[in-house]
Amino acid sequence: MSEEETYRLHNEVHIHRSLHRGLPDQHPHIVQFKESFLDRKVFGCIVLEYCKGGDLLSKLNIARKKKQVLPEEQCLGWLRQIVGAVQYIHSQRVLHRDLKLANC
Repeated sequence: MSEEETYRLHNEVHIHRSLHRGLPDQHPHIVQFKESFLDRKVFGCIVLEYCKGGDLLSKLNIARKKKQVLPEEQCLGWLRQIVGAVQYIHSQRVLHRDLKLANC
């Protein structure tokens, strides 16, 4: 890994750790950080909590393939969770710069 990539990895790990200190104000809709490591000093790995339901992009793609319409209440529930999580990280002075369906 280059010096810049190593710096970015350490920065991201620091952010994940700071959001998950086990504090009572921890947000329930932010994936838990587990650990990080370097694989042969080539790849940086960040291990996060397993999300059984998958990501939002996968859910939308499955519905699209089945030509199903997602219920409005379901979508509003997801939107509330996303907005709540973003509001929480902003309160922690963190700006998420890669917000997309695959990260939800």
